[in-house]
Amino acid sequence: MIGTTEFAVEKHSDYTGAKIGMWLFLFTELLLFGGMFVLYSVYRYKYAHDFHIAAYELNQILGAINTIILLTSSLTMALSIAALQRANRKLSNTFLIITNRTGCAFFDQ
Repeated sequence: MIGTTEFAVEKHSDYTGAKIGMWLFLFTELLLFGGMFVLYSVYRYKYAHDFHIAAYELNQILGAINTIILLTSSLTMALSIAALQRANRKLSNTFLIITNRTGCAFFDQ
């Protein structure tokens, strides 16, 4: 037939490789953020007075709003993936738009 396009759909079957890849990703994230938390702890211990003074300059309301925005965008992204797994593209796109809007609403000082 002229003018038609057919796509071959293949089923994912390498679950072992996918699990190893996910564990590798989680391990590298643990190394990265673990190192950052250790570094933060060392600096906070070494310069405790400076951290105490700097805490007065933080805007707690803005921090709370940013935390709510971050948690909401994470939730809507997870809901978008769940909607895709249920083959509901319209709902998935709606959640992606909400995720995008919450990302744009993130405040920077």
